[in-house]
Amino acid sequence: MNGFLMQERWSEVRERIMTKWGKFTRREVDALREDLEGLVMLIQKSYGYQRNHAEREYHDFRLAIRPMFYPVDARALHQKTRLAPVIARRA
Repeated sequence: MNGFLMQERWSEVRERIMTKWGKFTRREVDALREDLEGLVMLIQKSYGYQRNHAEREYHDFRLAIRPMFYPVDARALHQKTRLAPVIARRA
């Protein structure tokens, strides 16, 4: 994810983090602004999760916020879904 875009949309990302993980303070979340990967350690510390569980949570979160930075072209998506049955019938 582009660091510049992350900075530009930080308030939205921060709110998503605060909503998902309610135990974090605003100060803790703001400390992640430069390095979002620190979220793994913060999840471990605050929730007592094992590292692999915290990494899965982080990975799932990154996937969830990805559309904020890389919006899907609705027309391209429509074309793909509309053609999928035709392609399947040909096979």
